Amino acid sequence: MVGRATADLDIALIKTDREGNVQWRKVFGGGGNERTGAVLETPDGGYIVSGYTSCCWSPEGIQGVFLLKTDEAGEQEWLRIFPNGSSGFESPKHAYPVLVRGESRYLTGGSLTDGEREYLWIVQTTPEGSTDWELKHGGDAVHREVNSLRSTSDGGFVCAGVFGKDAPARAYLVKFSAERVPFLRSDSTDDGRVNLSDAVFSLSYLFRGGDPPVCTDAADANDDGELDVSDPVYTLNYLFGGGPQPAGPFGECGTDPTADALACGALEQCR
Repeated sequence: MVGRATADLDIALIKTDREGNVQWRKVFGGGGNERTGAVLETPDGGYIVSGYTSCCWSPEGIQGVFLLKTDEAGEQEWLRIFPNGSSGFESPKHAYPVLVRGESRYLTGGSLTDGEREYLWIVQTTPEGSTDWELKHGGDAVHREVNSLRSTSDGGFVCAGVFGKDAPARAYLVKFSAERVPFLRSDSTDDGRVNLSDAVFSLSYLFRGGDPPVCTDAADANDDGELDVSDPVYTLNYLFGGGPQPAGPFGECGTDPTADALACGALEQCR
């Protein structure tokens, strides 16, 4: 179980036996206010915790949504904070559910606002906490909260919560499909071409905090199922070093012939 631990509003992660006897208790947090929403056991026997931190947990003092991964003994393995202002928005909030997908892919979400519009925001991470993909849904004046994320039998997932600020609150349920979206391999910028700007875009995302690709599957130039530095290097080698061309779909839009956990949003050039 997980909850608040101290007057400083840190996080307490507690494991008990079947009779409720405490086996271990771990406390996490910084100098601010940490709020938790969910904890799940992970396929490796550890735990993933989601919630929100108001400041000071990280050396940079980042405020935002967090995912905390521990081992089976409750020792921290990694902490990922998605800062306020991520994706160009002011404040992720109400982001407390967590979902484990496949082999240790972690999903969390919440609401994002730019002051005028509200969006559902969902992010999936790798087993190490790096971003696989982000998506936004909506974009109007209606306030939304994310209360639950669940996998579906077809490989997709559903998001449930409430919307509207005035009573009575109304419930919503949004289904996200696992259908394969057509894309062009190595086209990180979604402009229908593969050139130097695609490698620059991926490098900016990976190392300078730039916007994520709309389609991380497209940015996976070497088709190894991960988005990392080897992908822009692969693209540059193809463009300027006489290296092999990216794997299909390449030359024209198509779906990914290999199964992986990367995802695509709606692309302008492959509709």
